[in-house]
Amino acid sequence: MNKTLSKMIGGLTLVVVFTGCKHDLAEYQPYTVTDEERVTYAEKVLGNIRIDPNQDWVLTKTFKVVVKADAPLQDIDKVQVLSGNPYLQPVSVLAEGAIKNGATQEIRFRASQADQLFYAACINRQGQVASVAFTADADSAYFKQPYRPTITRGMADDAETLNYPKYVTWNRPDFPDLQKEAHLFLPAGQKNRQQVEALNNHSLETDEYGSVITLIYLDGHLDNQKTRIGYRIYPKDDPDDVQTYIIEDNFDPANYVLKDETKKPTNYSWQGVSLGYKLRNGDISYEIPYDMHIDFFVVRDGQDLSDDLMRCTVYRVNGHVYLSCEDGSDDTFTDKMFYVWGDVINVPDAPVDVEPIEPQVWTYAWEDKDFGDYDMNDCVIEVQENAEDKNKLDIKLVALGGARSLWLGFENLNAKNYKDYQPIFDKELHEVLGMKVGTLINTGRANAAPVTVTVAKPAGFDFQTCSFVLGAMVKEDMQGVYESDYYAIHIATKGQDPHGIVIPGKWAWPTETTCIKDAYPKFVDWAKDITDADAKDWYKYPVKGKVISKE
Repeated sequence: MNKTLSKMIGGLTLVVVFTGCKHDLAEYQPYTVTDEERVTYAEKVLGNIRIDPNQDWVLTKTFKVVVKADAPLQDIDKVQVLSGNPYLQPVSVLAEGAIKNGATQEIRFRASQADQLFYAACINRQGQVASVAFTADADSAYFKQPYRPTITRGMADDAETLNYPKYVTWNRPDFPDLQKEAHLFLPAGQKNRQQVEALNNHSLETDEYGSVITLIYLDGHLDNQKTRIGYRIYPKDDPDDVQTYIIEDNFDPANYVLKDETKKPTNYSWQGVSLGYKLRNGDISYEIPYDMHIDFFVVRDGQDLSDDLMRCTVYRVNGHVYLSCEDGSDDTFTDKMFYVWGDVINVPDAPVDVEPIEPQVWTYAWEDKDFGDYDMNDCVIEVQENAEDKNKLDIKLVALGGARSLWLGFENLNAKNYKDYQPIFDKELHEVLGMKVGTLINTGRANAAPVTVTVAKPAGFDFQTCSFVLGAMVKEDMQGVYESDYYAIHIATKGQDPHGIVIPGKWAWPTETTCIKDAYPKFVDWAKDITDADAKDWYKYPVKGKVISKE
C-alpha cells in the first residue's frame, strides 16, 4: 500500500510516496508542487481569472513624515501618526516616538496603500492631544498656534456687501492636487458634519506681516450662485473693532476653471476673490494688516445662516489652508470650497483630552492546504503592539476553519524545519480555543471565545515582511516518518497564490467554504490588477451574510 506525505520546504511542497507498510525513507519518490501550479489552481477557484504576475498580495506600504512638535501644548513628550482624526473615534496609532517641544522627528509607519489621509498628533504628559492632517505623499507635518473663536448668531449683522470685489486669476498646474486635498478632509457626497464639529474651526489669522488673502474657488454644487461667503475681520487684541463684509463673488460653478492642455503639465486658470479691509479714510484695501482675526459665515438668498455650529469650516491639509461651507441641510460642507492663498495661520483644533488611542490592529488569514477553497479562514489572528510596552505584541487567535492540527510561530527565514520556529502558543491551536483538533471554530460552525497572548516582539519583526508563519500537520498517520510532521505556510509573496495575507485593521473573514471572491467581490479586481486603485481597499467591502462580523 502506498502512502503519501506532503512537506513544504522553503515555500515548495515535497510529496513523498512510500511503498509498502514500512517507513523506509530510501524508497520515496519526490514530486514538487510548484508555485505556478498553485497559482493556476487559485485562478480557477477565483473565477477563471488571470492573476497579475506582479501581484505580491501586499496591501500596505511604508511611509515616512517629518513631524515638528510645535503644537500649542506644554510638556509634549511624544508624537504619534494616527490613522484618522483623534477627535472622531475610533482611530489607531500607526507609529510613535518620544519628542520634546520644538523638536523634529522623522516617523516611519506602515499603513494601507488605499489610505491617503493621516494625522500627526502631539501628546503631552497630561494626555492632551493636538493634531494636524497630512497626506500620504507629504514630507512633513507641523502645527500652528491656536485660537478658539467665539461662535455667535447674527454674524451678518451690519454687513457691507462687496459688490465689486477684487477678482484674481491664478495660474498653476496643481489644481487637481489641491482639489483632491480639500476633498480628502471633506469627501464629496458624504455627510461631514461630525468631522466639522470635531474640528470646530471657522477662522484664520494673518501673520505678523499682513498679507493679501485670496479665496480661490475650488469646487461646489451647481446651485450655489445664491450662496455668499461673509467674514468679520478685527484685530486679535481688539475684537470690538470689527468690520463685516459679504462677498458678491458671482462665480459660475459650471465654468470656474479653464485649462490649457497645450502645456505639460496642464496649466489651470482659476477664479478667485481677495478679502477687503476698509482703511480709516474709507478706501477698501486688499492688503490685510498683520495680526488680524477673520471669522467666516454663510449667506444664502440674503439670509444669514449663522448658527451655533456655523456653516463654514477652515482646515489645513499638508500646510495648505481650505475654506468650505454648507448652505443647505445635507451636511456635506462642500457647497462652496476655496483654497486660501496668502500668508495666513490656520487655526487648528484646541488641545483637548481624548480617550486612549489603541495601536493599529493587523489581521492575518491563511489557507492551510496547497489546493484549498480560499475561504481564508483556516487560521485568523489579530495582532497589535501592546499599548503599555511597544516591545511586546498582543496576539489574538480568533478563528480556525482548518481541520488539521495547526501551530503558529514567528517567521524565521533561516529555519530548516518547524523546530526552528519560535512557537507563540504552547498548544495546538484548536486546543488553545478549548476545542478538539478537526473542529471548525468561529467560521459559522462551532463557536469559542478568542484567546489573546502577550509575547516579546522578536528582533526585526515587521507586520508585513517578517511576521508570522502557520504550521499544518501533514497527515496524522505519518507521524515520525520524516524529520517534520508539519510544514510551514508563509505569508504569500510575488508569484504565489494568496495562501496567506495581511490586512490592515480588524477584518471580517469569510464564513466556512465561502470563497473570498464571493465574500469580497473587489478582491478579484485587485488580484487581476495590482495597480487598480479602486480595488486596493477591497477588504473594506464585505457582502452581508458571507462574512463573520469583526465585532
